[in-house]
Amino acid sequence: MNRILQKQQLAMESGEFRKEIRVEEKLLASGFWKVIFRFYLIGEKGAAQFVFHITTKHPEEAQSFYQGEWEGFQWMGMDVITPSGGLVMATDLGFHSREEDEFATHFENCEVLGGECWYDGSTLLAYEVMTKFIKQRNFQVIWDELLEFYESQTTSKT
Repeated sequence: MNRILQKQQLAMESGEFRKEIRVEEKLLASGFWKVIFRFYLIGEKGAAQFVFHITTKHPEEAQSFYQGEWEGFQWMGMDVITPSGGLVMATDLGFHSREEDEFATHFENCEVLGGECWYDGSTLLAYEVMTKFIKQRNFQVIWDELLEFYESQTTSKT
């Protein structure tokens, strides 16, 4: 099941943006659920994206994590174990560009931008964002990182 958790228009110093959080739930063959959270900061030149997922025996655990109710979660360094023995894992920080980029993967119909895009992302960069988020336990960290990433991807291309 896919659904939008949040959609918000923002006017910032660097332009007009739309913040969007999407969630998708999948039942895996192992009996665990994979709940995927996608954060998008969408602007005129493209969209910065941060993705993490939670594997869990109970999808409600993922909702609890998202809502900041982290009781029962175990912190093992930068790894987070769910109460049912699943994991919270960062998977992607990337950029959907409206401009052609020879180093990015081309998509004819990007579901984020609603048309053609060139996408490039990194799991390593996502892990760095997740590390900051877990240390501060504040979702604003993700939005701040997405804005910084958006600006880094669009400033060098203008």
